[in-house]
Amino acid sequence: MVWTHFPTLLGAAPSRKVQWDPWQEMGRLQDEVTRFLGGRQHEAPSNASTFPPVRIVTDADGARLTALVPGLGAGDVEIVIERDLVKLEGTRNLPEARDGENAVRRERRHGAFSRSFRLPFEVDADAAQARVLNGVLELTLPRTPEQRPKKIEVRAS
Repeated sequence: MVWTHFPTLLGAAPSRKVQWDPWQEMGRLQDEVTRFLGGRQHEAPSNASTFPPVRIVTDADGARLTALVPGLGAGDVEIVIERDLVKLEGTRNLPEARDGENAVRRERRHGAFSRSFRLPFEVDADAAQARVLNGVLELTLPRTPEQRPKKIEVRAS
């Protein structure tokens, strides 16, 4: 969201178009507070609760969860399914710096991550499948047979 009218309320010249982005301002404020408290500026927290970002869609057969996991391979993510709960865990490591290199800015999240999602039905863990391709983890999470919708035939009487 970008607000173009707000800066004019603060005295900006109406003739020039100024864009104010509240998310950019929040990031700047976070950097200032981190620097004030003695932390490293421009370094994303290692235990961010929003990594990996996911998308979950459901249908009559089950659910499909896709997660963006750039740089991670098939063995880097552990998936645990317990009834209607799906849990993703793993660790993202930073690439090692070469001799003489100093990081100027680090925005990639690193370290251990764990996310849990509760689905509106129980998952058949034995039939679930997972694959990772081009940094995208895709889980196919079928419903248990008892959780699948049943069609009832209507008969004429």
